[in-house]
Amino acid sequence: MKRIFLIVIFLGAFCGLCSAQMMADSTVQVVAYWALGDKYNYQVEEQKGVISGTDTTIVEKSAEIITLEVVDETDSTYTLRVSYDDYQHSDYALMAANDAVEKLFGKTWFNVVTDTYGSFLRVEMPDTYTQAGQAMISETINSVVSEKGLPEEGKQMVTAVVESMISPESFTTAAIGEIAPLLFFHGARFSLPDEYEYEEDMMTVFGDGNIIKANGRLWVDEDLTDEVSVVMRIYREADQDSIRPYLVNLFASILQAAAPEMTEMDKDEMDEIYELFDIDLADYVVEEIHLDTGWPIYYQQTRYVDVWQGEELLSEQYTNKTVELMD
Repeated sequence: MKRIFLIVIFLGAFCGLCSAQMMADSTVQVVAYWALGDKYNYQVEEQKGVISGTDTTIVEKSAEIITLEVVDETDSTYTLRVSYDDYQHSDYALMAANDAVEKLFGKTWFNVVTDTYGSFLRVEMPDTYTQAGQAMISETINSVVSEKGLPEEGKQMVTAVVESMISPESFTTAAIGEIAPLLFFHGARFSLPDEYEYEEDMMTVFGDGNIIKANGRLWVDEDLTDEVSVVMRIYREADQDSIRPYLVNLFASILQAAAPEMTEMDKDEMDEIYELFDIDLADYVVEEIHLDTGWPIYYQQTRYVDVWQGEELLSEQYTNKTVELMD
């Protein structure tokens, strides 16, 4: 992971007179020393799988390149242009949806505004991401689906994904989820021997756009941190009381799909069903950040979601995402 033999040279050319952020008092601070025109490419890969005993089945893979470029700098903020290219996905319908959006609006991009430390402040969407006419959307989707040779059910999926992607709310949520984690440590000072506990809002695993509470702890990996880069680690897990209402809703949806005649269940019945199951959601995060510039070098998040019935593990799924600075 510590690929500094090339990256130090690459980033060092932009350091100027910056001083390293490794303090003499055994603390480290992550600060952005960025300049107008700075531009870096990152390889992003994501993999989803199901674990059964010692066997792992990969069910979904994707890859793309994101570019971060400083397009504005003030006394109090930086503005980063985030753009995407070379999107690949194991699901052809999702690739078709991405192609349809690019036909509608061109290559995906947005701006992220940070403070002077590089801490995330907000997302700014381009004016082009407005509600397109339904006729235009349908025509574009039909064209892409025809090119890909997708069946009717594939068309329905492409339509649903495109409509969600061009929703301003969905787009903003996705943009925040993509970039904000890379800037999570910016602006903070950490003592190398200490661990820090914190609470955080995180997205549910059910794709409903809601958030749940999570309890986390973070620390500096002393073995991998030096005067060139800092390696930070996070472990966080979902709060069980917070995740409970969404798990109840998930079970209700599953039951209704399996037995349509069950139009509704009262709260007591759902609580009884919920008591039979437990769900564990845990994230493991590691990020390496170049000290003299504050640019991320490497980021990895692995999420495990386990469903239990008593002491029996019914389902174990994981998602692994990496973001790596390209040479």
